Amino acid sequence: MLKRLMFASYCLLVMASLSASETSIAPSDPGRTEWVNIPAGRLKLRVYQSEQVSAHPLLILVLHGDIPQPPPAYQYDFARSVTEHVRDVIAAGVLRPGYSDPSGDHSSGVLGNWAGDNYTAEIVDAIAQAVEQLRTESGARAVILVGHSGGAAIAADVIGRHPGLAQGALLVSCPCDVPAWRAYMKDKRPPNQARTWEGPVPSLSPVAFAADVARATRVRLVVGSADEVAPPRFSQEYARALTEHGVDVELKIEPGLQHDILLTPVVIQELERLIGALQ
Repeated sequence: MLKRLMFASYCLLVMASLSASETSIAPSDPGRTEWVNIPAGRLKLRVYQSEQVSAHPLLILVLHGDIPQPPPAYQYDFARSVTEHVRDVIAAGVLRPGYSDPSGDHSSGVLGNWAGDNYTAEIVDAIAQAVEQLRTESGARAVILVGHSGGAAIAADVIGRHPGLAQGALLVSCPCDVPAWRAYMKDKRPPNQARTWEGPVPSLSPVAFAADVARATRVRLVVGSADEVAPPRFSQEYARALTEHGVDVELKIEPGLQHDILLTPVVIQELERLIGALQ
């Protein structure tokens, strides 16, 4: 019961933050499903590509946020949209470990309590393994990780725990200081739900790994000024930590936008700017 109440409350908070400019991407390229073997079993990727792809395309992997209901598919929408806007790209939407998507497919792994508690070393390494496999298969010249919310925290953990694996990262609405973010979320919960957000968890926090990010990596962060789920201060703290380490990082706080902004034009624009910086 407690878990259901916590989930319902969290969903209401996230849905209340949904930006009016959020749109769904109309289907075009249906893509293909690819499975990556990981220690826990297998991980689903939905892979799309530009109309014309060279022998060494740009590879982009997209990670969704924490909420399991409705089953996440917007990472697939974003990956498909990228291939419609950018040339010479292979883009893969990743179904995070423990999650199911609308088709009923399931990635192996531990879902956790949707409370920032499953950004573990095992899950971070599983995502890195998927990146490595797809990079080898595609012959990619460079890799960019895109993450939203909890997916942004995992993407940031990947570039810290596996420096050099990706040349760029776009982190959207990131809870980049996991302990501080969990404390913030605990304070927003009613007393009977706060226990889920209490105490230490095995999640890796991006801020703690900022000094390990390769200095050649380019990191871009986007967050809405009205985000009540992962307010701008958590992105700002991570950006400061990267700057102190000499990493090329830029932070954009978008006026009026809330939490669910991955599919808004500003994010695609920031991705295009990041691609230009890599080139």
